[in-house]
Amino acid sequence: MLAQFIIAFVILGLLAGLTSGLAGVGSTLLILPTLFLLLPHYIPADLSVKIAIATTLACTSVSVIFAAVIHIRKRNVDVRLCLRMATVYVLTAVVGAYIVHFSSPNHRNNIRYCIDFCGNQDGSCKANA
Repeated sequence: MLAQFIIAFVILGLLAGLTSGLAGVGSTLLILPTLFLLLPHYIPADLSVKIAIATTLACTSVSVIFAAVIHIRKRNVDVRLCLRMATVYVLTAVVGAYIVHFSSPNHRNNIRYCIDFCGNQDGSCKANA
């Protein structure tokens, strides 16, 4: 079981790195949903959502920093636009983190279902009660 877990994450890392390098996207699109699906099998469900989000942020930040340095060196970055977008991004990220941190477990489950492809067969984002 541990070997399957390790192999799955190695394959996930390879795919995420490859798609991120080729298209500039893919890390978050691949890593977060996969962690949502795999982690509850190995750790308690109440921790799996937090760990999935934190791990995705940590992994993608490494590739984002590397890609940003390359683009800055090539002078592909509009610095003024970047600063404006970063300001809004940081503010909304803080608001989102506080919403998740201070919400009740029931609300966190609703958020998880919405993020995890809405979780319901009819496509709605209502948590199963």
